[in-house]
Parts: sequence; structure tokens; C-alpha cells
Amino acid sequence: MTAAARIRRLRRRLTALFTLTSAIGLIGLAAFAIHTDDNSWSDQLDDALTLQTRQATLLLSFDDDGRLDTQYLQDGMETDCPPVTVVTGTADQPTVSYTPRKPCIRAHTEDLEAVAAEAMREGSAVVADARSDNGHRNEPFWRMPHP
Repeated sequence: MTAAARIRRLRRRLTALFTLTSAIGLIGLAAFAIHTDDNSWSDQLDDALTLQTRQATLLLSFDDDGRLDTQYLQDGMETDCPPVTVVTGTADQPTVSYTPRKPCIRAHTEDLEAVAAEAMREGSAVVADARSDNGHRNEPFWRMPHP
């Protein structure tokens, strides 16, 4: 094999090695970016829902008969996103007490009650997914804080 042929072979091998190394690096970078974006989105939505829940908790009160009064909640949070739904009752029989009139997305009442029952049983926040009224799949983030 001549020196010129060895140089050409070396050049092809270096080009292939550089191409392979670049492809592996780009795949790794893409996986890292997707993972980071997914965590960032989840954290952002969680923070927004935590803020909404705190605001809703401050607006809830009880009337003279000891019943839950959601009037202030209706006046102040009817179109916020993510929507806050108030569920009362027990894990065996949850009842939706308040849901916004114009939420950015609307879930089936049965789905909300099921997630609320699970949150009440576990005594902590629960994350689940559901279908909205228009049939679209909501992102897997029906988080029901248990104050």
C-alpha cells in the first residue's frame, strides 16, 4: 500500500470518526434538552398551580351555617389557568363544590372526583391525567393538593 493510499484511508477514517462522534454528541444533547424542557415545564405548571391553590384557599370561607362559601372564589378566579376546582366530602364520596365558569380547560366531573378521592385517601397531592369535555387528552397534570 502506498503512502498516498494510507493517507486517503486515514482521512476517510478520521472523517467517519468525526461524523460518528458529532452524531453521538448531538443525540446526547437532544436527549438532555428534552429532559430539561420536560422538567422545566412540569415545575412551571406545578408552581402556577401552587400559587392558584394558595389564592383559592385564601378566598374560601364558611357562611353562618358552617357551609362552604365559594362566592369570593367565583368573583376572583373564574377564568384562571390552571383552573382550580374545590372538592369537598370524603374519599368515599367526593363532591365538586366549585369549578370555574370559564376555565381554560374543563375536565369531566367524574375524573375530578376520582382524583380528589385518591388525594384524600393518600393525604397528599396526586398527579393524574384525564380527558377534557371536548375529548382532548389533558396533559398529565391534574394535581389535587390536600390542604
